[in-house]
Amino acid sequence: MSKKLFALCMAAGLLGLASCNNPTASSETPVTSSEDEFQQNSESFAPLKATMYIIGSGWNNWKADTIATANPSCAFTPYEGSTTKLEYTATVTHEMASDWVGFKFIESNSWNVQYGMEDVDLDSCNDAFKNLYAGKTKADFTEGASNRTNILNGQNAAFEGTYHIVYDMLDFRSNDNGGTYHFVIDFTPAATSAAA
Repeated sequence: MSKKLFALCMAAGLLGLASCNNPTASSETPVTSSEDEFQQNSESFAPLKATMYIIGSGWNNWKADTIATANPSCAFTPYEGSTTKLEYTATVTHEMASDWVGFKFIESNSWNVQYGMEDVDLDSCNDAFKNLYAGKTKADFTEGASNRTNILNGQNAAFEGTYHIVYDMLDFRSNDNGGTYHFVIDFTPAATSAAA
């Protein structure tokens, strides 16, 4: 077949294809869409499956491998009204604060994925928690992924009280230090709780 004949056949084929997608190129009536063609999905989303544990000096004694079975009370629970958040309320007693106290978070019964102060959204925490870290910012917490900075770290009467911790698994922000913003902590000092 000659090159001219081949080029002519190709041009005719392309024109035919172009007219297939153009309803005004043929004598047929253009196809219109109706509202019935698309159905809106009315099903609700199932909650995301996630686990998170508090682990520390008063929470399964830093033993990750047994935390799910030996101490299920260390597990975060679903946050009411949300399918993407978990929560935990930790209590630091007078005895714990008088000794050494510290904790952080792990995703499963291993240290492979752990979170600490590098992963707390300090700006969103309440003033009582921020006061425990007065003068510090996220940039001050620079441990690596394999050994996050403890939340609380030492012996301090100011640590006594309750810590309401919310984990937002869909907060994907991160910073240059390798930290995230997954956790918000609101602290109620024991003195405040006793006065109420």
